[in-house]
Amino acid sequence: MSRIEPLPDRPSVPPAVERHFWFPIPNVGGAGVRHAFRGRRWSGEPVAHTVCGAEVALAHASEMDWICFPTCEQCFELLKERSAASTFR
Repeated sequence: MSRIEPLPDRPSVPPAVERHFWFPIPNVGGAGVRHAFRGRRWSGEPVAHTVCGAEVALAHASEMDWICFPTCEQCFELLKERSAASTFR
């Protein structure tokens, strides 16, 4: 009779990644940047804190804002670091 071997341990499942969304924020003078925010999507609040720590006013963005505004490097780097940290736990 063959011996039944136990199943190997399942690899640990990483914790749920915190959700975030990107949103273009105009600066004074017409230029702007796309910042990251915690949450699933913008729900109409007038002010919010970005992942990089800035408090900004939120309003409907134009299609050109989405196309032309660059990504906030600080938000991007912070989210990238958090993602890497949660992957290697």
